[in-house]
Amino acid sequence: MTLAEIPTGTRVFLDANVMVFHFGGDNPFRQDCLGLMQRIEDGQIQGLTSSIAVAETLHRLMVGEAREQLGFATSLETVNYLKKHTEVVKGLRRHLPVPSLIARLGIDIKPVGYVEIHGSKRFRTEHGLLVNDSLLLAVMTRWRVRHLATNPTGFRLTT
Repeated sequence: MTLAEIPTGTRVFLDANVMVFHFGGDNPFRQDCLGLMQRIEDGQIQGLTSSIAVAETLHRLMVGEAREQLGFATSLETVNYLKKHTEVVKGLRRHLPVPSLIARLGIDIKPVGYVEIHGSKRFRTEHGLLVNDSLLLAVMTRWRVRHLATNPTGFRLTT
């Protein structure tokens, strides 16, 4: 199912990809994400995410802005440069309003604590997931969210 096909009334967890594409400027998925976020803001869909996904979103927006400004070929190269040049980091602005914008859209940001961290190990050992992906599933499990909007291999809503 595509993001536009999410039924009204659905509770959906938003992965960082969705938020990055929504807030990150021109990209092939932006229109799909704008539509989804509008439906969340209008109350047609209940959007949830985690503090980890928000942090990942902010990081990716920050690195993307720096990469555009500095002209680096890779994100890794950009991150390595930013670690050594804090004056550049201080000038990055695109990511700053995003937490407030997420809240204004009505997206519920769930905390990640011991319960989720402890519970996430099951998803790593059983399914071979990386830490942030396993935390995402642990948050979804804790809050009984069955639907995930993400973009691992094309934009789909998974159940």
